[in-house]
Amino acid sequence: MRRPRILLAASGVSVAAVAGLVAVLPGPAVGAAPAAPHVAVLSAGPAASLPPAAVRVLGGPSLADRGADPQSAKQIASPGSPTDRWFVVPSRDGACLVTPDATVACASTANVDAGTLRVIDVQPPAPGAGDEPGGSPLDGPGVVRGVVPDGVDAVRVVDADGGTVATAPVRSNVYRLEVDDVAAIDATELVHDDGSATAIRPGG
Repeated sequence: MRRPRILLAASGVSVAAVAGLVAVLPGPAVGAAPAAPHVAVLSAGPAASLPPAAVRVLGGPSLADRGADPQSAKQIASPGSPTDRWFVVPSRDGACLVTPDATVACASTANVDAGTLRVIDVQPPAPGAGDEPGGSPLDGPGVVRGVVPDGVDAVRVVDADGGTVATAPVRSNVYRLEVDDVAAIDATELVHDDGSATAIRPGG
């Protein structure tokens, strides 16, 4: 049987999707912070209309308690494709990210400001591949998508030896990284505009 898609997120980050959600694996939660995240895109430009599928996901049982405000959604240019539409949506205690396939991740201000509002989407392998005995469910390609606070210029993922697996620029507080093997990710690093970097572990 072909392995299903897996979505990974930190504790405190609620994730839901139209289809394919298998598991959310928690990591350490982030403590309390002020109500408004430091994300400039939330106050930039006019509000945009969310796709109906995303509105349904935001109002569903997994995310309803986040208190997202679809009427204040901000559309941003997709880091992956100029034809895709991404949205950042303010919520009662933070913000939500809506990706083109209506995967939605919501987090508190503390998580957003720490850079942990992100989803690691582990894609199923091709039929007949990736099912070796003893293999990790995280073996295989995936996409890391997330929201970062102001002042972060790029995001990169590194392996256990500190080698760069992939890197991507940040645009309008969001990023998208494609990786060949999710299991190889040891940390995600937020590269700030002063050249410093903050590391986030896979669960955090």
